[in-house]
Amino acid sequence: MTMVENESYTLGIKELDAALGGSIKSGSNIMIIGPPMSGKDELLYNIVLSGIRNNNAAIIVSTREPGESVLDWFKQQGQGLPVANIGIVDC
Repeated sequence: MTMVENESYTLGIKELDAALGGSIKSGSNIMIIGPPMSGKDELLYNIVLSGIRNNNAAIIVSTREPGESVLDWFKQQGQGLPVANIGIVDC
């Protein structure tokens, strides 16, 4: 996620940013839903990693994976990213 003018953000995925008109408004909530094996997890991880790389924070509500597993994944993928900027709500 990269901050752009008027307090909005790009998501770091060129095609998705274009489909959304270039950015989303700061403070927006994003819900990712879809059928099994449709790429939801990968989309979420890419958006969050992009934001964390740009010193933003994220809150993830997990209804399937334990919160610790989600954080472990980010630790493995993030190459030293500050996972302290990721909050997990484990449902």
